[in-house]
Amino acid sequence: MKKLLFINSCIRGKDISRTYDLCRTFLDKAQENEKDLITQTVDVTDKRIKPLYAEDIEKRDSLLASAQYDNDYFALANQFAAADFIVVGAPYWDLSFPSLLKVYIENIMVSGITFACTQTGFKGLCHAEKLIYISTAGGMVQGEHQGYTYIKNIAGMLGIPETYLFTAQCLDIEGFDADKQICKARTEIENFRL
Repeated sequence: MKKLLFINSCIRGKDISRTYDLCRTFLDKAQENEKDLITQTVDVTDKRIKPLYAEDIEKRDSLLASAQYDNDYFALANQFAAADFIVVGAPYWDLSFPSLLKVYIENIMVSGITFACTQTGFKGLCHAEKLIYISTAGGMVQGEHQGYTYIKNIAGMLGIPETYLFTAQCLDIEGFDADKQICKARTEIENFRL
């Protein structure tokens, strides 16, 4: 059985998020193509996922010093490290993505679980073969998609060799055909195989 981890950063919610709608297309198609796929979802709006304050860092350091990698405190990091495929759904906000996604990332960046520090640099410990980043933007992304670039760099550090971006842009700009942009992204997603 292969594990797919869906990191839902679609802050507006399932009912109105265009990004979530594209993610749902991806997840449904993946399940259709890969019958033995188990999908787990992490919603970054979960109140238990919180920023790391000084006392949290102390607790983390203490647990790591005693090699308690299986402690519930590291559940998100262990889940991320064990996934075979990762899908991140995040709208393009303020030149990147919603801040709660960064909070989630802080929680999964754990030395000894998702990466290791070596004399030659970082070594990724994650099992995922691919990370897929799905995003929508009301405006036009000018230059590189900084949200995707950040996530791609994180994936590289964690040992995930392949990353892919699916995006629909200009969805709120007068004169652009938003439905056409969504349909184009949906077609690209439907043609992608894990």
